[in-house]
Amino acid sequence: GCELSMIDDDKDLKEAIYNPSDIKLAKATYVVFDIETTGLSNRYDDIIEFGAVRYTSRFELLDEFNFFIKSDKKLSKFTLESSNITEEDVMSGKDIKTALKTIKEIFSDSIIVAHNAYFDYDFINEKLEENGMEKIKNPVIDTLPLARFLFPDYKSYREESIAKNLGLSFS
Repeated sequence: GCELSMIDDDKDLKEAIYNPSDIKLAKATYVVFDIETTGLSNRYDDIIEFGAVRYTSRFELLDEFNFFIKSDKKLSKFTLESSNITEEDVMSGKDIKTALKTIKEIFSDSIIVAHNAYFDYDFINEKLEENGMEKIKNPVIDTLPLARFLFPDYKSYREESIAKNLGLSFS
């Protein structure tokens, strides 16, 4: 047996794919990433953690990355509790320009993937622009709108909830 899900190019992919390109998906590398921030404003808040893994199209792990980024903002109680990041972690992190340069090197020419990529992608691009650096132009796959399309009956689209509904572990 086989189950197929069709996606309407005109509607659904516009929310899930940014910067489409002619890259052969079977030959591409993928960087799946997430950021933690001091708040929700890409203009007034800071990125404080970056984590990513780079995979081949055959799901072979190539690299793992995780680092903290310095911020002069005091972390909110919510950030401290929800992320398990400490003030010490942030104070010992990379400066923002070094971190952004590293992020761009990690992304390289890969397809980048994130859950709610719209937030993370825009946040990183805002910080790149603020620091006089060229914005990211990589193709981006956002798994949040894809999950909403593929699993319309789910009550939650948090990564943990999707993994649980699919019988996967999440860590």
